[in-house]
Amino acid sequence: MEDLFAHTRAGDKAPAFELATLDGSLFTPGSPGGKVSWICFFIITCPYCIKSLRFLQDELEGKFDREWFDLVAIGREHESGELAGFRTRYGLTINMAADPQRSVYGLFASQKVPRNYLIDRSGTIVHQSRGFRPDEYQQMIGQILPLINQSV
Repeated sequence: MEDLFAHTRAGDKAPAFELATLDGSLFTPGSPGGKVSWICFFIITCPYCIKSLRFLQDELEGKFDREWFDLVAIGREHESGELAGFRTRYGLTINMAADPQRSVYGLFASQKVPRNYLIDRSGTIVHQSRGFRPDEYQQMIGQILPLINQSV
């Protein structure tokens, strides 16, 4: 099924951007250094986004070396302070970044969350999904280690 709200497709180069994360690092997927990246766009009032973030935390947090893998949840239309409170309220430890003006989200899509993107070490979108689908997330998770082990 075609996603009419998506601006990207699997196989495309991921749009270039950088965001400061709540942990103080700068997140730039596909940058020199060759990390595999998982990006989850969400909003704090979306129940499926909350389920998605909890699932990703349970399945991914701490499972891959941060030298080679980044998981960042990007809060669409939220400020850093809002995200910090949200993270505490729901007991989340996933690294987050704020996108208050939708400037990064707008590079990927125009509507609908949660949205997830798996990006390889060279900055190519390997898989993208919309909605909370644990079976699809598991399929994406299965691609991470092979992507980490790929040469750039």
